[in-house]
Amino acid sequence: MAKKARKRPVKASASPMPAIAPRAWKVPATIVLLCAALYGWTLPFPMVFDDDTYLLNNPFFRPESFGYPFRFHEFVNAPQQMGLDPDLAINFVTRPVSYATFYLNHLLGGWNTWGFRLVNVLLHTANSLLLWAVLRLLMSRLTKAGKISESSTAFIPAAAALLFASHPLAVESVTYIVQRFTSLAAFWSLLAAWLYFRSTENGLEKARVIRFRASAAVVMLLGMLTKECAVVTPLLIALLDVLVAGTVWKTSLRRAWPLLACLPVIPMLVLISSAALNGGGLDLSAGLNIVNSRDEPVTHLQYLLTQLTVIAHYLRLMLWPSGQNIDPAWDTHSTLLSWPVAGALLLHLGLITLATFGYRVMREVDLRTRLVLAGVLWFYLGISISSGFVPLPDMVAEHRSYLPSAGIFIVLVCLLDALRGAVLQRPRLVHALTGCVLLAFSATTAIRNLVWRSAETLWADASEKSPGKYRVWSNLGVALTGKGSEKQAAECFRKSVLIEPAFSNGVLNLSNSLLRLGRPQEAISEIERLNEHSPGSATTPAMLYTKALGLFQTGKKDEAAELLTAVLEKDRRNAFTHRLLGIIRAEQGQLRESLTHFRQASAILPADVNLREKVRKLEQHLASN
Repeated sequence: MAKKARKRPVKASASPMPAIAPRAWKVPATIVLLCAALYGWTLPFPMVFDDDTYLLNNPFFRPESFGYPFRFHEFVNAPQQMGLDPDLAINFVTRPVSYATFYLNHLLGGWNTWGFRLVNVLLHTANSLLLWAVLRLLMSRLTKAGKISESSTAFIPAAAALLFASHPLAVESVTYIVQRFTSLAAFWSLLAAWLYFRSTENGLEKARVIRFRASAAVVMLLGMLTKECAVVTPLLIALLDVLVAGTVWKTSLRRAWPLLACLPVIPMLVLISSAALNGGGLDLSAGLNIVNSRDEPVTHLQYLLTQLTVIAHYLRLMLWPSGQNIDPAWDTHSTLLSWPVAGALLLHLGLITLATFGYRVMREVDLRTRLVLAGVLWFYLGISISSGFVPLPDMVAEHRSYLPSAGIFIVLVCLLDALRGAVLQRPRLVHALTGCVLLAFSATTAIRNLVWRSAETLWADASEKSPGKYRVWSNLGVALTGKGSEKQAAECFRKSVLIEPAFSNGVLNLSNSLLRLGRPQEAISEIERLNEHSPGSATTPAMLYTKALGLFQTGKKDEAAELLTAVLEKDRRNAFTHRLLGIIRAEQGQLRESLTHFRQASAILPADVNLREKVRKLEQHLASN
């Protein structure tokens, strides 16, 4: 009997490895670990620069300020009456959500920087995760429609989010505490985008669609009350819907109307603030110039032409992040015929034209061309507010490119993905290249963060890169004063004043430094010299108080008291003025008036033990006589 042939099991043919290398959970885990490694060690760093102006020593950073809608005109004009920058109030009016988070930080942990910085790091981490989630959501639809490979759907969102998380251009928006303005606005913008695109998924119940879109509108409103740059977000979301998701623009505008309804919020706040500052009349030009530099104002044309070169600078930093600077010097341009402006304009037009041409020719063949055009327009639309429509005091500020930079990272990743497809037999080469880029950016971020470890290191770095900028030397002097190096600080302040004799803060800092060095007559001379260059600046409460202190130290108490009285006419809650006037009146034998001033100073500074002791001793003395 013949044996039956035994059937051998058929060996399964080896199928190619799926190109979606990391599982979904691995990407967010990597982002979280990367952000923690890059920024977690910066939590103990101190406050620097505008952290002091807008938070630590901001007289409007108090709970009563949140009631500004009920006393709007008085609130907006209060800084000018106190001799301070009007922007202190304007900032609060247009960014109440940001200040609410800062106040919550202060309420929970005082001025301990750990809490402030931890929130900033968490926001940057959340923004990186949301960027990944939004891109993944958009691209998954293209994959289901069979229009793009699953490997691209995995690679592009992950690589773009990791580039965003690791790039050193984000340092100023994360490590710089007060620039939570920027990262928080980006958070609301990305969250609104994610909620909106969730609402457009197929098969959702009507109730869930309504919930998602209503939530997106609420989040968008929070973004509008966080920072002005969020005003373009509804347009950006509609842009992504049309270009990437392929939605007809009429349909996109119709379903995005709750977001688009938020568009007037920021222009309205700016216009009514400008009206309050300018006697009540609505003036578009005044509104657009509301934060223009008061020392060196520029025209809209000058600002726009100059920003063409600044935007080119941001693009260069995204590709090659060297020479980062907290306060760079930048030439102002007044004509399109200058080579820097013309060259920058050609660069921008070339980039937009190339992306548009690729989209028109290849949009049905290669879906990545849709992302490339969307990324380019994302960048230019996002940067348009700070680098186009509204003249700002500083020509260059790296934090302005925070969310716009994500558009360029999307473009770069699409190009890498195209390269990955071209060398499909060896895709690990492109993965290795991407890894090297991420490693280089991460190392540069860590090195840049080192500069922020103290005010002295930050401004020493800036003074090397911008030696001709007066504000840099003044800020370095402030840092050295805090360190106790008063003589070196005075030298820095003097450099600042030599560069710009009308720089009132520099003169004020120099005068105070000279007083601490025991040279009151020189301090008085510096203030009097300022009067020749900027008469109005020499009569601010801070300047009058400093001059009075110099007169007091030189024994001219009557003249000092006269100036201090003038200070109190402008600022009744100036505790230091009350204290010094109390000391003078006590030495002049006017004890009851002295007690009045000490009491008022103590009421403003209740934690000052020395003031309380002065009040107690004077009360006892007057009671026994």
